[in-house]
Amino acid sequence: MLCYAQATQDAALPLEAAIRTRHPDAATVLIAHVIDLHSVPSMFRGIAEGIMRGEFDKAVRDLEPGQEAFDHVIILPDWDGSFVASTGLTDAGKHLGVAVFAAGKLAGVVQTEEPLEDVLRLLAPVMD
Repeated sequence: MLCYAQATQDAALPLEAAIRTRHPDAATVLIAHVIDLHSVPSMFRGIAEGIMRGEFDKAVRDLEPGQEAFDHVIILPDWDGSFVASTGLTDAGKHLGVAVFAAGKLAGVVQTEEPLEDVLRLLAPVMD
C-alpha cells in the first residue's frame, strides 16, 4: 500500500510503475493507494472525493487493454489518518510510505526519500 498525502503524491506513480515493472501481475502484487486526508477539513471532503474520482477515471483510461480497473486502480481515502498511523508510518505529508502486507499481515514498512530498493527487499520473501 502506497501511503501519501497531497504534498508527497508525486512520488507515488513512479514508485508504482517501478514495482509494476518487476511484478506486473496484480494477482501477485496488488498495489493500493492510501491517501492520508486527515488534514482536509470536513467541509472540503466533497472536493477531495471529486479529485480522487477524477484521478481514478484518469488511471482507468491509462490502463493497458485487458487490464481490469478494480485490480489495477485502488484508491483508498484515510480521512482520519488512522490507517497510516496503524502501520507505524509517520508523516505521509513529508515522505511517501509503503506498507507491505502478506497473507493479511503487515510484513514491513518503508518510509524514505528513495523507497524502491527497500520495498523490493520486503517483497522478495513474499514472492518466494
